[in-house]
Amino acid sequence: MNAADLNQPSTKARELDHAAHCRLRFRGDFEVLIGTGVSCHVRVPHLPGVASEHAALRRVGDRVFIKDLSSEGGTFVNGRRLHPGCWHELCTGDVVAVSDAIVELGRGVFAGRERLSLESTLLTYVLPGSQRVVCNRVHVRARPGTVTAILGPCGSGKTTLLSILSGSLSPTEGRVFLGTRYDVHTDHERVREVLGCVPQGDLMFPELTLRQSLEYRLRLRFPDMAPQVRARVVRDTCLRLGFEEARLDDLLDTPIGSADSSGGLSGGERKRANIAMELVTRPVVLLLDEPTSGLSSTEAEQVVRLLHKLAREDDLTIVLTVHQPSRDVFALFDDLLLLSPEGTAAYYGVARDAATHFEVLTGIQCGERNPADYLVWVTAELRSGSPALLPGAGASPSRFDPLPALMRARGERPARQRSWVTNLASAARQWFVLFQRDVRVLRADGSNLGLALVQAPLIALLVLLAFHRFERDVRRDDHFARAGYYFSTAAEPLVREGKTVVADALWNAAAAKAPGDKRMVSERHACKRAAAYFVLAAASIWFGLIGACKAVVAEQHIVRRESRAGVRLGPYLGAKGVTLALLVGVQTGLVAGIVAPLLLGASLRCTLMLWTALWVAGAAAVALGLLVSCAAHTTRLALTAVPLLLVPQLLLGGLLRYRTDLGQASPILGAMSDLTLQRWAFEGALAADVYARGGVLRQVLSDRLDTGRPYAEVRLAQFRNVPITAVFFPGLPQAAPALPLACLGLEAGVFFVAAYAVLSWRLAVCPGARRKEVVV
Repeated sequence: MNAADLNQPSTKARELDHAAHCRLRFRGDFEVLIGTGVSCHVRVPHLPGVASEHAALRRVGDRVFIKDLSSEGGTFVNGRRLHPGCWHELCTGDVVAVSDAIVELGRGVFAGRERLSLESTLLTYVLPGSQRVVCNRVHVRARPGTVTAILGPCGSGKTTLLSILSGSLSPTEGRVFLGTRYDVHTDHERVREVLGCVPQGDLMFPELTLRQSLEYRLRLRFPDMAPQVRARVVRDTCLRLGFEEARLDDLLDTPIGSADSSGGLSGGERKRANIAMELVTRPVVLLLDEPTSGLSSTEAEQVVRLLHKLAREDDLTIVLTVHQPSRDVFALFDDLLLLSPEGTAAYYGVARDAATHFEVLTGIQCGERNPADYLVWVTAELRSGSPALLPGAGASPSRFDPLPALMRARGERPARQRSWVTNLASAARQWFVLFQRDVRVLRADGSNLGLALVQAPLIALLVLLAFHRFERDVRRDDHFARAGYYFSTAAEPLVREGKTVVADALWNAAAAKAPGDKRMVSERHACKRAAAYFVLAAASIWFGLIGACKAVVAEQHIVRRESRAGVRLGPYLGAKGVTLALLVGVQTGLVAGIVAPLLLGASLRCTLMLWTALWVAGAAAVALGLLVSCAAHTTRLALTAVPLLLVPQLLLGGLLRYRTDLGQASPILGAMSDLTLQRWAFEGALAADVYARGGVLRQVLSDRLDTGRPYAEVRLAQFRNVPITAVFFPGLPQAAPALPLACLGLEAGVFFVAAYAVLSWRLAVCPGARRKEVVV
């Protein structure tokens, strides 16, 4: 069934002349029966196929569901028969029929939650670390069905006051309530279900389309909502916000874009889309920060007119800040809170009476001027102490008096405690939705994705060019090491037995055998191979670190908005980490697949082992990058921190100076080396080499020369066959790939937990505010 069919009444309903219409008008949550029986709350006339208990109708909050009770005549929604025994969610405009009887559902049926006012005691806010008072004994009492505007010059504290009202900023003094029932600064779980906040900026992913953004928002808020219902809610919300129905499908499939990019939605459309991000979750109190900023007078009027209409139709409580509204926009405000430059309330009352109030107070007429401009000007004149003005402005009508200072929220039943299984399942659902969104954002940003994928083969090509035919550089070293190893192997038994050693003959035989045996290489050859692995490990860490260091800081305002709406930080960071780790997996796979067989002669098994080591190292770097991104306040700061993290990786990674040498020079240096990702990534990469279990001829010099025994020079310099890892990490007798991978995994876990703690601390408004979640 397509979107157009959803708006059409059922064929059966149109054909019946005697269809019965039953209107439902209930308040609050309910579950009622529909049928002909006396026990039914909704009585339907006795028509063919209508059972005594035909269907059940349930409302939870502002969501309405219907279920067919295995009736013979069936229950239909928009002409489609429902499967018996299953709840089906309804939307406004759906045509519901029980057999041949139509049940008409008005918009009021979908408004089950209690409408709440926004009220406060006297609020004061002093900037931390200074004595500047931004908000000075201001209060708000906004009522359902009205639009309250907060007007004032720049610096008067409009945004600060709105942040206090939304609960994102705690006042120095005072409290804010929703209907005197919920305290916005303590009842976070309940408040986030009914309170929507629209920030001034367009806090949406510009790469996503409007449809995708709204559907992801709904999936996070209502994970049990069916896809077809989500589509209906998205369309209905957009239509109510003034999007033209003829162009709606094209607009829904248009990327949101940004003010700096070409294409995408226009400025006015982005403003309405930003409002739709909150309205789609059906709040009863809506706060908006400068919803008309950056818009033309026509677009600004259109946005405010839509808000005025929403307040009337849905009985919403709407509070917005505004700087310079036009005359027509100002006429749409019901109540007005006028702030003076000192942050005090110069006027709080009915908007249309504000100009008259100051005309009587000052003796200066507004005349033909814009009332908003006149009010801002007159408050500035009152501040300057102009002799032409009378003192004593700021008297407010008594019905807008603040709540008592000792006001407390009314007692409510405690929130439901959910089991850890339910919490885990909810977190898993959120993670899956956020992961899907992150993957879609990554795919939509084609230029950055393409550049990230091109990096890998380019780096692999540079490694191939830099190490091209490096075996020729160490050919003589390999021959000498093999000859020395064969000579020592043959001469040592003769020396122990005291037999005559013909050195020339043994050496000539060893030297003749050396060129044909490539199973063993010199230590210098091993260092050349290790340098290639070291570069690959460093590249993997670079992939993960540079990709993740901007991930959170670039979305910090979106994260703050979504965390306020109930999105957990654990699933958010987990989805971000898995998405970036998958990208790093592709990058490291390309590098390993090109370099390992072509340059290092690795088999398929060794190539896969190398890819695993590089991938795990890159994933650990992703966790480190997320920590940097969570701690940084700007993208520039995060990028500046990347070199400070990469340089120690290179210096202490185990190639420029061996791990044993670092430990002998200073235990602190050795411990620092063990904390770097590069050290474990380097060891894990070496463990995948063809010489990981032996084949490197390491030259060992004796501490002293025993001149009393013949052929003492044989004991002076010897070549031992060791694994390549033993050259750089002598404490390891042979390759142990599990150990470096486990250490990388442990470090990744530590970085992820630290990132979660840092982000929670940065976003936390009150203790525990981010650990709770909406109960759907």
